[in-house]
Amino acid sequence: MNDAGWALFERKNKWLAQQVEVKFPTAESLKGKALYESSLSQAYIEKYSLGDLGDAATLVEDWYLVDFHRLTIMFAMLQSERWPIEEHQQLIVEFLTQIILEPAHQLYLGFCENTPCAAAIISSQDNDVLLSDIVLSNKSKLLPQCNENDVINSLLSHLALPDNSTIWVEKR
Repeated sequence: MNDAGWALFERKNKWLAQQVEVKFPTAESLKGKALYESSLSQAYIEKYSLGDLGDAATLVEDWYLVDFHRLTIMFAMLQSERWPIEEHQQLIVEFLTQIILEPAHQLYLGFCENTPCAAAIISSQDNDVLLSDIVLSNKSKLLPQCNENDVINSLLSHLALPDNSTIWVEKR
């Protein structure tokens, strides 16, 4: 594993953990943080090679940078689908809706037929870019024909990354 990719992974997780380091955090957001952090024990980083995008680039119709609270809520709700227990999903939503947006860690939402269907976090420093927390909604009509690499390719096709970027992907 490359030090740059790992450093971005650690920086992103530290940033997320700090979201509940406030004077009076809710018990639910702290429990959500603990659930999120425990999910990281199985995470690892891989260097990603952007190949032929083919049809994958158009599977998700539109990608939007999360830049206001309503989109943050949609982002949190999609992320919560990674937890199978409804109580855990609610705690993850409570944790992730506390996010204060930061340019170094951008949240993205993908839409299909005007419905949120995918989400990811893009963290960057210099020429290194980490795509993490990639999720395709369990409710998405794309699920049977789409996989994580399709979502990654779709998102990358919508971004204007410099040609000399090194892309890293968080896997779980």
